[in-house]
Amino acid sequence: MTIQEILNQLNALFKEKKFEEIKERGEEFLDEFPNEIDLYLLVGKAFVATNAFTDADYYFLKAHFLDKTNLHPLYLLGSLKASMKQYIEAQEYYEQILSLDSKEVLAVICMADMHYASQQFSAAAEKYKRALEMGAKDKITLDEYALIIYKAVSSLLADKATTEALALIDTYELEDFQEMVFLAKRKIYSSLGTAGKEDVLACTETLHANVPNQVSYTLDLILYLDSYKFSARIETLYNKALQSEPTEDQKINILLGRSDVRIDAENWKGALVDLDALIAIQENWFYYQNRAKVKQHLKEYKGALADITKAMQLLGRPNKSLLTFRGKLLFKFEKFDNAIKDFMAILSLFPNDSTAYYNLGRIYNKQKDKASSVKMLMKAEVLGHQKANEFLLKNYPQVLEQSYTKTLAKFAPIYQSEIPRNKKSPILSKAFDKLWLPDMPKFLLSLEEEIKTYPANLIKKVLAQTAKDMFIITENGILFFEGEEAPLEAYYKVELESEYSILLEIQPTKGGQTTSMRLSLFEDNLLVSYPITDVDVQPKYFLATTDISPEQKQRLTTKIVDRPYIESIENSIEKL
Repeated sequence: MTIQEILNQLNALFKEKKFEEIKERGEEFLDEFPNEIDLYLLVGKAFVATNAFTDADYYFLKAHFLDKTNLHPLYLLGSLKASMKQYIEAQEYYEQILSLDSKEVLAVICMADMHYASQQFSAAAEKYKRALEMGAKDKITLDEYALIIYKAVSSLLADKATTEALALIDTYELEDFQEMVFLAKRKIYSSLGTAGKEDVLACTETLHANVPNQVSYTLDLILYLDSYKFSARIETLYNKALQSEPTEDQKINILLGRSDVRIDAENWKGALVDLDALIAIQENWFYYQNRAKVKQHLKEYKGALADITKAMQLLGRPNKSLLTFRGKLLFKFEKFDNAIKDFMAILSLFPNDSTAYYNLGRIYNKQKDKASSVKMLMKAEVLGHQKANEFLLKNYPQVLEQSYTKTLAKFAPIYQSEIPRNKKSPILSKAFDKLWLPDMPKFLLSLEEEIKTYPANLIKKVLAQTAKDMFIITENGILFFEGEEAPLEAYYKVELESEYSILLEIQPTKGGQTTSMRLSLFEDNLLVSYPITDVDVQPKYFLATTDISPEQKQRLTTKIVDRPYIESIENSIEKL
C-alpha cells in the first residue's frame, strides 16, 4: 500500500470520527514510513480529538523536526498550545512562522486570537489591525474576515478606544452585508450610550432585515423601539418571532412581551390568550399575577382571585403587591375579615404602608366601625396618602384639624428654633429655592444588577414613577412631591455637618416617621440622597435643575398644602 493510499484511508476514518482506530493503525504505518510528515500530523490530530494533548504534541514535534521550514506543523503546535492556555509557547511557534515568512497573515490572526482569548485586548487589537493591513481579506473567507473585524472592534472597545473602533469599521467594512460587521458596529454605537441610540436602532433594523429568521434580532429590535410609539409594529414583530421556531426561553419572552403590549392596548382577551399559553409552558407567580389583573378587567373576578392566590403560593413568601391585589378583590366580594388579614399582613412587613392603612380604613367604614376606620385613615393620611386625606376632609374635617393642631404643637417649637442655624449653613444654603429632580443615570447604576431580574413592564413603571419625584428645600421647610402622591411638607434640622457634607433630620409636619437626608458637596456640585435610614432601602439621588417642564410647573402651582410654611414655599415657587 502506498503512502497516499494510507493517508486517504486514515482521512476517511477521520471524517467518520474513528480516532482510536487512526491512533492504533497510525503507529503501524509510521513504523513503515518514519519520515512522512503528513502521517505524523494526521495521527497527532487524532490524539487532539481525544484530548490526549501530550501525545499530540509529540507527533506534531516529530513532524516539525523532519522539516523545520514546513509551516503546517508550526500552526498545529501553536494551536495546540493556545488550546492548552500555554500562550507564551504558542506565541513562539507563531513567531517562528513569521520568521520563515513575514507575509504569513494567518499566523498574525492566530496570535491575535490567542491574545483575544486571554483577554490581552491591547495586543489583540494591534495584531488584528496588522492582519487587516496585510490584506487578510484575500486569504480567508468573508465570514472569517467579518469575525476578525468584530474581534478587533471588541478589543478596542475593551480599551475604551471608541474613535479607533469607528475608524477601523470605516476603513475595512465590506460593501455587502456581513452579520458580524453589523454586530461590531452596533457594539460601538451601544458604547456611546444615548448619543448612539439611533445608530444602534439602525444596525438592529439591518440585522433583522438581513437575517429575518434569527429570533434574537427580532427581540433586540423590539427592545430598541419605543413601546408606546410603535406598539402595533411591536406586536407584529412578536407575531413574526413566534413563527420563526423560537427556543422555549425565547417563546416565553415573546408571549410575556406580547401580553404586555396587549395589556397596554387594553386588548384583554388577546393578553389572556398569551398568559394562558405562558402558564401552559411554565407556572410562574408573575404570569399568574398578570393573568389575575387581566381577568379583573374582563370582570372574571373569581378567576382573578384564584390566580392571585396561586401566584402567592408559587412565590412562597409574602408580597405586598399580591396581598394588596387579593385584599382589594376580597373587599369587592365583601369578604371583609379575609381582606383585613391581607392588609394586616402587609403592615407586618411594611409598618408605614399608607395604602394598606387606607384600605383598612375603607373596610372598617363598610363595617360601620367608625373608630377603627378613622384610626386607619389618619395613619394613611399622616403617611401622605392623598385619597385618605380627601376621605377625611369630606367626612371628618374636625378630626383632621385636631390632629394637625396636636402634631404642630409637638414638633413646631423644636424645629422652628433651628431656622436661624439652617440659614447660616454654607452647604444647606446652596440647596435653597431650587427644584430637585431624580438623578436617573445614578439611579439606574444603583440598580444595575437587580434590574436585570425585573420584568420589562415593571422596570417601565418604576422608572416612570421615580422620574416624577421632585421637591423644594426652603430656608424654613421642605416641600416634597413623592411621585404622584400628595405633597408632603416637612420640618428639618441639621444632625451633622462637615465641610463637604450635611445630614438633615426630616420630620413631616403632620407627624409620621422621621427620616434623614444627606447633602454632599462634590466639585462645587451638590448631590442630595434620600432617604437615609436604618432600614435596607436604596436611597434616591437628586440634582438641582432650572429647566422646569409644564407638568412640573403645574404640579408645583396646583399643590394642596395649607401648613405653617406655605408662605416660604410660595416664595420658593415664585423664584423658580
